[in-house]
Amino acid sequence: GDVDDYAAEVEELFEAKFDAIFRCCETRPAKVLRLLRHLESDKDFNKFLARDFAGVLEQQEMERRKAEARASQMAQTARKRAEEQQAKQQAQQQAEKKAALEQQEQAEREQREEP
Repeated sequence: GDVDDYAAEVEELFEAKFDAIFRCCETRPAKVLRLLRHLESDKDFNKFLARDFAGVLEQQEMERRKAEARASQMAQTARKRAEEQQAKQQAQQQAEKKAALEQQEQAEREQREEP
C-alpha cells in the first residue's frame, strides 16, 4: 500500500542519511522505524509511541516541566526586581520633590525676612 511504500522510502532515507548511527547499533532500531508505518494514523502512532517509548516520553515530560518551572521562577524573579527598581525610583522621586519643596520654602522664608 501507499503507506507501506512511503514508510519504506523514509526508512531507506534515514538509513542513508544516518548511516554512521545505524552502523553503531547492534540491531536495527526497529521500534523507531516501526513508527514510520503509523504516520498516517495519530491513534496508532501514539499507541506505539506510548508503548515502546513510555520512559522517553516521561523523561521528556519531566524535563519540560522542570524547564517551565525554571522559566516561571526566572520570570517571577525578573518581576520582583522590576518592582523593586520601580519602588526605588518612586522613593527617589519623592525625596527629590521633598528636597525641592524644602528649598522653595527656605527661599520664600529668606525672601520674607529681607527688608
